[in-house]
Amino acid sequence: MKFTSLLLFLGVNGICCKAQIQSADSLRHNVRKYLGRNFSEIRTFNYSWQVVDKHNIIKFNTTIPIIDSTHFSLYGIVKADFYTYSKNEECNNSDSFFCENSNNQYYKAEINGMYRTTLAKKPLILNGNISVDGFQNGVKQVMGTMAAIYVLKRNNHTGISAGFAMLYPFDKVPLLPVLTYWHQFSSHWSVDVSLPRQSYLRYTFKENMRLSLGTMLQNDHFYFDDKEAVRLFYMTSLNSELLYEYVAMKHFYFWGRFGVSTCLDAGIYGNKRKKIRSFDVGSERRNKPFMTLGCSYNLYK
Repeated sequence: MKFTSLLLFLGVNGICCKAQIQSADSLRHNVRKYLGRNFSEIRTFNYSWQVVDKHNIIKFNTTIPIIDSTHFSLYGIVKADFYTYSKNEECNNSDSFFCENSNNQYYKAEINGMYRTTLAKKPLILNGNISVDGFQNGVKQVMGTMAAIYVLKRNNHTGISAGFAMLYPFDKVPLLPVLTYWHQFSSHWSVDVSLPRQSYLRYTFKENMRLSLGTMLQNDHFYFDDKEAVRLFYMTSLNSELLYEYVAMKHFYFWGRFGVSTCLDAGIYGNKRKKIRSFDVGSERRNKPFMTLGCSYNLYK
């Protein structure tokens, strides 16, 4: 399976790449300064609306802490995604998935656990989750991930960590490397890299606003009836974007993403996440401008 296909199954909360490792770790140990903590990605409620060409994507998720102690955290996560694809009038490729009108839904419920310990006097973070997903016609798949992240360096200005994630189910269990790097150049400028998910150059100002320039991998997926069986459509896009974030009254977050979305891979998957068909994404979703508007509320900040 191609590397981009492996990336399809990376969730924001699934493998503890950046949002859970660096945010939770910095909040607990005061590694990052106030500005960095102010933009923590772990939020209680998230809502976003994205427009790419004639396609609309609405996503909602909530993260509820169940246990939060010094060494162990347990979260419950629920997400709901809604996809509306409208046929492009200039579409001439009948094999493209985007040449058909469709309205699809995707739901997922997840329990995520994180254990923090030390190895050779350096932090070691173990993360695991189990989840079940489905669509408007029922429950479909039980999934799970495991990850281990070792913090190589951590101080007030720099953070480096490396590890791996294992994903289930696949016909062959993949092992995916994870690397994070963060460095604060000054009180305003920083670089934030979490491979393979994202890479940003950030500028923070007025303590509650931030501009970021960089790239992020976006995964879109939903189930649909394919005549003889229910199949899973999965797509990975690389978004080159400018991100604006604003924090109001410490608990409310507003953001806007503007840039160009490039579809890297799209296909239909069967049992055990085995790819059974690839789609020619064609010009309908290759290098298309997009806009995403979103808001969040963090009850537990």
